[in-house]
Amino acid sequence: MKAPTLEDEAPRSASSALGEAAPAIVVEGLSKTFHVPQQRYTRLRERLVDRFRSEPPELLPALDAVSFEVRKGEFFGVAGRNGSGKSTLLRCVCGIYSYEEGRIEVRGRLAPFVELGVDLRPDLSARDNVILNATMLGLSRSEACDRVDAILAFAGLEEFETMRLRNFSSGMKVRLAFSVAIQVDADVLLVDEVLAVGDSSFQRRCFQEFDRLKREGRTVVLVTHDMEALRRHCDRALLLETQQVIAVGEPERIADRYEELNRRNYGPGDLYVSERPSGQDGGPAQDSAPAASALAAGAATYLPVAVGDDLGRLGNVTSALAITEFRIKYQESALGYAWAVMRPLLFFLVLYAVFDNVTNLAQGVEHYGIYVLTAVVMWTFFAETVTGSVTCLKSSEGLLRKLRFPQLAIPLSVLARALLNLGVNSLVVVAFVVASGLEPRWSWLELPMLAALLATFAFGLGTLLSVAYVRYRDTYEVWGLTQQLLFFGSPIIYTAGRYPEQVQEVLSLSPIAVVFIQMRHALIDPAAPTAADSVGGVAMLLVPLGIVAGVLAFGLWLFSREAPQVAERL
Repeated sequence: MKAPTLEDEAPRSASSALGEAAPAIVVEGLSKTFHVPQQRYTRLRERLVDRFRSEPPELLPALDAVSFEVRKGEFFGVAGRNGSGKSTLLRCVCGIYSYEEGRIEVRGRLAPFVELGVDLRPDLSARDNVILNATMLGLSRSEACDRVDAILAFAGLEEFETMRLRNFSSGMKVRLAFSVAIQVDADVLLVDEVLAVGDSSFQRRCFQEFDRLKREGRTVVLVTHDMEALRRHCDRALLLETQQVIAVGEPERIADRYEELNRRNYGPGDLYVSERPSGQDGGPAQDSAPAASALAAGAATYLPVAVGDDLGRLGNVTSALAITEFRIKYQESALGYAWAVMRPLLFFLVLYAVFDNVTNLAQGVEHYGIYVLTAVVMWTFFAETVTGSVTCLKSSEGLLRKLRFPQLAIPLSVLARALLNLGVNSLVVVAFVVASGLEPRWSWLELPMLAALLATFAFGLGTLLSVAYVRYRDTYEVWGLTQQLLFFGSPIIYTAGRYPEQVQEVLSLSPIAVVFIQMRHALIDPAAPTAADSVGGVAMLLVPLGIVAGVLAFGLWLFSREAPQVAERL
């Protein structure tokens, strides 16, 4: 009598009931390969030195022609030994990783739960982390605030809502993050190896919540090594081994096969034996790839994106990240916020004391102190934006590896934080302007436009350097040197009239110089030269404006091109 195989097993009643359901997820012929270079060119210097010694990168296959489908309302398990490709599969489905071949279609809104949640910040309270995580998963800030109490209650953390997460245990963090994921009205919930961290009471609540989601027609995909959970809760399951699907079917048989693989430690050549069923509960999905016609209307493919189709989501994520980082930086203390004002002010006092008393740079410059202060504030904004953008993608590595969202929100949030600081620092400038007796003029309306021009240039340059830093780690050092050259080459501690005559028009073509020259004319001294006077005519202003537009366009183009690979290259 032959041993039973997967096709001999009678399907569960739940699976039978779901048999006619529309697919929630369709994966067809999915292949994913990571490129591991023989020599990691992480620095520009190494790239230049070894430019003639380039070797083809080593290809590391992560998924090989994977095909399967998950039905709407199904609790679907994914099992496999370490290195089989489970987490990579999950990241491809939810749009964190791109892939070379195949097709993925998802019907409905996804909520991934990869590792320990979306973006837990140890310096924020539990309540603030809930709002941030829910916003990153697609809720508006007001919706997130409305659901905070319910999320904390589900996690059993009502008493700790004001405690900073650095004081939470790992289990408390998982409970908090998971509670957010199931409260964001997702149609499909992807869960990766997290339930083992919580206690039995929390696990029970999780599976009760899964049952509720199933009754509502939601879909749950659970990646796990826990075969008991697979047997008890899944309608069907998939088994991965050596980056391929070797079985899709009844959870009991998948769990038995997984345990057999662990006991006998099969090699790749031993996997495909006599068990090659072809029914709906059968084996290798490669033999029965889902047909494109089976896709339900409204299905979508999730891929890594720079901007995305929803500008509202881009704005929500940007503001959430900017506010979060601003609060963390200044620790929500009066002294911290005061330092945002004092730093450029102290810098201005040093420059003014040195260059007004030691040199003759102030001679012939009306309200020299106001000029230096305003230039320092605007330079601080520019430098803060660009310098913060260089490493922003690397510092957000954990977030990029756990969630699909508009990646441009990261450098945009750096710009937004710098704009907040600029607004605070501008209050100091206003106070000095009032004290100096300068009378308001219509030309002051030019100042917001000049600030916008400087912000556009800083954002374009920062976006460009953020992508460069992913590939070349010495981008930060290169920018540090460039920043010093720009500071001393820009009219900050001196006016543009101090440029050597033979290079004045060339140096005045810098967008930074144009902003500072026109700022002096508009704010302080209407008799001072305009930016057009300094560059040799109004037509020549097209050069610095073209530089700004070119840097912005190139930065956005390069960022969009590199966005699909950023998460795996960090």
